Amino acid sequence: MDSAEKKRLEADGWKFGTVAEFLEMTPEEAELMELRHTVRMRVREARLAQGITQGELAKRLKTSQPRIVALEGTATDVGLELGFRALFALGVKSSDVHIKGSPKSMAKTRNVRLSRNNTKPAKKAA
Repeated sequence: MDSAEKKRLEADGWKFGTVAEFLEMTPEEAELMELRHTVRMRVREARLAQGITQGELAKRLKTSQPRIVALEGTATDVGLELGFRALFALGVKSSDVHIKGSPKSMAKTRNVRLSRNNTKPAKKAA
């Protein structure tokens, strides 16, 4: 979205902000969300790079394939421990797990347009 369009929408009452702001997260909650996202993406990238199926990874971890789907997806009931175990099972060393990002980086990469009353994300403009 260009700056002119953003200014026009702001003048019309729209608000812009980060996911963390929208969800009213504390800095700690935002960091945890960023960490979970990073681990999930790294597991998927490492698995695909090695040509390993979710079922094969599940067998290595003595868990189920649906659990790996949840790990790589957005399920909130999957702990970070499973994510790190998956990374290590895929041969990723702890020294190679670079966790980058912070609430400030989220402000740059995960901006969302909020509705006028700030209660739900707005639909994209056509």
